[in-house]
Amino acid sequence: MVHESDRLSNVYSRGEKMLRYLHMESKYGQNDVAEMKRYSNDNRKLANQRNRRIYLIKCRCHNIVPKFLVKNMSNISFDSLNLRRNFKNILTSFYQKTVNISIADTIYEIKNLEKGLKIAGEIIMEFVPTDLWHIYSDKEKIRYEKLFTEIKSRNIEKFNTKFQIQQSNQNSNNTNEWIENLSNTEVPEYANEMLKVGPKFAAALK
Repeated sequence: MVHESDRLSNVYSRGEKMLRYLHMESKYGQNDVAEMKRYSNDNRKLANQRNRRIYLIKCRCHNIVPKFLVKNMSNISFDSLNLRRNFKNILTSFYQKTVNISIADTIYEIKNLEKGLKIAGEIIMEFVPTDLWHIYSDKEKIRYEKLFTEIKSRNIEKFNTKFQIQQSNQNSNNTNEWIENLSNTEVPEYANEMLKVGPKFAAALK
Protein backbone atom coordinates (compact mmCIF):
# COMPACT_ATOMS: atom_id res chain seq x y z
CA MET A 1 0.00 0.00 0.00
CA VAL A 2 1.39 3.41 -1.04
CA HIS A 3 1.49 5.96 1.77
CA GLU A 4 -0.50 9.17 1.11
CA SER A 5 2.52 11.44 1.66
CA ASP A 6 4.67 9.37 -0.75
CA ARG A 7 2.01 9.54 -3.43
CA LEU A 8 1.59 13.30 -3.06
CA SER A 9 5.36 13.75 -3.00
CA ASN A 10 5.57 12.08 -6.41
CA VAL A 11 2.88 14.40 -7.75
CA TYR A 12 4.85 17.39 -6.42
CA SER A 13 8.23 16.26 -7.74
CA ARG A 14 6.96 15.93 -11.31
CA GLY A 15 6.65 19.71 -11.44
CA GLU A 16 3.10 19.63 -12.74
CA LYS A 17 1.95 22.53 -10.59
CA MET A 18 -1.60 22.78 -11.84
CA LEU A 19 -2.28 19.08 -11.53
CA ARG A 20 -0.76 19.08 -8.07
CA TYR A 21 -3.11 21.78 -6.83
CA LEU A 22 -6.11 20.16 -8.51
CA HIS A 23 -5.28 16.92 -6.72
CA MET A 24 -4.94 18.70 -3.39
CA GLU A 25 -8.14 20.65 -3.99
CA SER A 26 -10.15 17.48 -4.54
CA LYS A 27 -8.90 16.14 -1.22
CA TYR A 28 -8.76 19.20 1.04
CA GLY A 29 -11.02 21.79 -0.57
CA GLN A 30 -10.60 24.99 -2.54
CA ASN A 31 -10.03 27.34 0.40
CA ASP A 32 -7.30 25.21 1.92
CA VAL A 33 -5.46 24.88 -1.37
CA ALA A 34 -5.73 28.65 -1.84
CA GLU A 35 -3.51 28.98 1.24
CA MET A 36 -0.93 26.68 -0.35
CA LYS A 37 -0.96 28.77 -3.51
CA ARG A 38 -0.58 31.95 -1.47
CA TYR A 39 2.31 30.40 0.44
CA SER A 40 4.05 29.48 -2.82
CA ASN A 41 3.47 32.92 -4.39
CA ASP A 42 4.64 34.78 -1.28
CA ASN A 43 7.71 32.55 -1.14
CA ARG A 44 8.57 33.60 -4.69
CA LYS A 45 7.95 37.29 -3.91
CA LEU A 46 10.17 37.02 -0.85
CA ALA A 47 13.10 35.78 -2.94
CA ASN A 48 12.64 38.76 -5.24
CA GLN A 49 12.28 41.35 -2.47
CA ARG A 50 15.27 40.10 -0.49
CA ASN A 51 17.39 40.39 -3.61
CA ARG A 52 15.97 43.85 -4.27
CA ARG A 53 17.05 44.92 -0.79
CA ILE A 54 20.59 43.63 -1.39
CA TYR A 55 20.77 45.34 -4.78
CA LEU A 56 19.50 48.72 -3.53
CA ILE A 57 21.83 48.74 -0.53
CA LYS A 58 24.75 47.90 -2.81
CA CYS A 59 23.75 50.73 -5.14
CA ARG A 60 23.59 53.12 -2.20
CA CYS A 61 27.04 52.10 -0.95
CA HIS A 62 28.59 52.74 -4.37
CA ASN A 63 26.51 55.83 -5.26
CA ILE A 64 24.91 54.02 -8.19
CA VAL A 65 21.48 55.22 -9.28
CA PRO A 66 18.98 52.42 -10.09
CA LYS A 67 17.49 52.52 -13.57
CA PHE A 68 13.93 53.16 -12.40
CA LEU A 69 15.06 56.54 -11.00
CA VAL A 70 16.95 57.89 -14.02
CA LYS A 71 14.42 56.78 -16.64
CA ASN A 72 12.63 60.14 -16.87
CA MET A 73 15.59 62.39 -16.10
CA SER A 74 17.84 61.67 -19.08
CA ASN A 75 16.16 64.20 -21.41
CA ILE A 76 16.71 67.19 -19.10
CA SER A 77 19.71 69.32 -20.11
CA PHE A 78 21.10 72.82 -19.56
CA ASP A 79 23.48 74.92 -21.64
CA SER A 80 24.92 76.74 -18.64
CA LEU A 81 27.71 74.95 -16.79
CA ASN A 82 26.56 76.41 -13.45
CA LEU A 83 22.99 75.26 -14.02
CA ARG A 84 24.22 71.80 -14.97
CA ARG A 85 26.19 71.61 -11.73
CA ASN A 86 23.24 72.84 -9.65
CA PHE A 87 20.90 70.36 -11.30
CA LYS A 88 23.40 67.55 -10.79
CA ASN A 89 23.61 68.36 -7.06
CA ILE A 90 19.80 68.44 -6.79
CA LEU A 91 19.51 65.11 -8.58
CA THR A 92 22.21 63.52 -6.43
CA SER A 93 20.34 64.48 -3.27
CA PHE A 94 17.03 63.32 -4.76
CA TYR A 95 18.48 59.97 -5.84
CA GLN A 96 20.05 59.32 -2.44
CA LYS A 97 16.83 60.08 -0.56
CA THR A 98 14.70 58.05 -2.98
CA VAL A 99 17.01 55.03 -2.74
CA ASN A 100 16.77 55.23 1.07
CA ILE A 101 12.96 55.33 0.86
CA SER A 102 12.97 52.40 -1.61
CA ILE A 103 15.13 50.35 0.76
CA ALA A 104 12.80 51.11 3.68
CA ASP A 105 9.76 50.15 1.57
CA THR A 106 11.44 46.90 0.48
CA ILE A 107 12.23 46.00 4.10
CA TYR A 108 8.59 46.71 5.00
CA GLU A 109 7.42 44.41 2.19
CA ILE A 110 9.83 41.66 3.30
CA LYS A 111 8.48 41.77 6.85
CA ASN A 112 4.90 41.53 5.57
CA LEU A 113 5.78 38.56 3.34
CA GLU A 114 7.59 36.78 6.18
CA LYS A 115 4.60 37.33 8.44
CA GLY A 116 2.21 36.14 5.72
CA LEU A 117 4.27 33.00 5.11
CA LYS A 118 4.26 32.17 8.80
CA ILE A 119 0.47 32.56 9.03
CA ALA A 120 -0.13 30.60 5.82
CA GLY A 121 2.17 27.82 7.05
CA GLU A 122 0.24 27.55 10.31
CA ILE A 123 -3.06 27.34 8.40
CA ILE A 124 -1.72 24.67 6.04
CA MET A 125 -0.47 22.55 8.96
CA GLU A 126 -4.01 22.48 10.32
CA PHE A 127 -5.43 20.56 7.35
CA VAL A 128 -2.53 18.48 5.96
CA PRO A 129 -0.59 15.69 7.70
CA THR A 130 2.70 16.69 9.30
CA ASP A 131 4.79 14.53 6.97
CA LEU A 132 3.08 16.05 3.93
CA TRP A 133 3.72 19.55 5.26
CA HIS A 134 7.42 18.75 5.58
CA ILE A 135 7.49 17.52 1.98
CA TYR A 136 5.69 20.62 0.77
CA SER A 137 7.78 23.10 2.78
CA ASP A 138 11.05 21.40 1.79
CA LYS A 139 10.11 21.64 -1.88
CA GLU A 140 9.22 25.29 -1.43
CA LYS A 141 12.59 25.94 0.21
CA ILE A 142 14.32 24.36 -2.78
CA ARG A 143 12.26 26.51 -5.16
CA TYR A 144 13.09 29.59 -3.09
CA GLU A 145 16.84 28.91 -3.10
CA LYS A 146 16.87 28.28 -6.84
CA LEU A 147 14.90 31.45 -7.61
CA PHE A 148 16.94 33.52 -5.14
CA THR A 149 20.19 32.41 -6.79
CA GLU A 150 18.87 33.18 -10.29
CA ILE A 151 17.75 36.68 -9.30
CA LYS A 152 21.01 37.29 -7.43
CA SER A 153 23.06 36.37 -10.50
CA ARG A 154 21.03 38.73 -12.70
CA ASN A 155 21.37 41.55 -10.18
CA ILE A 156 25.13 41.07 -9.88
CA GLU A 157 25.46 41.29 -13.65
CA LYS A 158 23.20 44.36 -13.73
CA PHE A 159 25.15 46.04 -10.94
CA ASN A 160 28.53 45.36 -12.55
CA THR A 161 27.31 46.83 -15.84
CA LYS A 162 26.01 49.97 -14.14
CA PHE A 163 29.21 50.30 -12.09
CA GLN A 164 31.38 50.17 -15.22
CA ILE A 165 29.17 52.73 -16.97
CA GLN A 166 29.30 55.02 -13.94
CA GLN A 167 33.09 54.82 -13.76
CA SER A 168 33.31 55.67 -17.45
CA ASN A 169 30.87 58.59 -17.10
CA GLN A 170 32.71 59.96 -14.06
CA ASN A 171 36.00 60.00 -15.94
CA SER A 172 34.36 61.81 -18.84
CA ASN A 173 32.49 64.29 -16.62
CA ASN A 174 35.61 65.18 -14.66
CA THR A 175 37.22 66.51 -17.83
CA ASN A 176 34.08 67.99 -19.42
CA GLU A 177 33.18 69.99 -16.31
CA TRP A 178 36.14 72.30 -16.79
CA ILE A 179 35.53 72.95 -20.48
CA GLU A 180 32.97 75.63 -21.31
CA ASN A 181 32.65 77.39 -24.64
CA LEU A 182 31.95 81.09 -23.94
CA SER A 183 32.07 82.12 -27.59
CA ASN A 184 29.51 81.83 -30.38
CA THR A 185 31.83 79.58 -32.34
CA GLU A 186 31.36 75.83 -32.35
CA VAL A 187 34.49 74.11 -31.08
CA PRO A 188 35.51 71.10 -33.23
CA GLU A 189 35.42 67.73 -31.53
CA TYR A 190 39.16 67.18 -31.97
CA ALA A 191 39.78 70.45 -30.07
CA ASN A 192 37.59 69.26 -27.19
CA GLU A 193 39.53 66.01 -27.11
CA MET A 194 42.81 67.95 -26.94
CA LEU A 195 41.50 70.10 -24.08
CA LYS A 196 40.31 67.07 -22.15
CA VAL A 197 43.83 65.74 -21.68
CA GLY A 198 44.55 68.77 -19.48
CA PRO A 199 47.62 71.00 -19.00
CA LYS A 200 49.81 68.05 -18.09
CA PHE A 201 50.18 67.23 -21.79
CA ALA A 202 50.41 70.82 -23.05
CA ALA A 203 53.27 71.81 -25.33
CA ALA A 204 56.10 73.73 -23.66
CA LEU A 205 56.17 77.50 -24.24
CA LYS A 206 59.07 78.74 -26.41
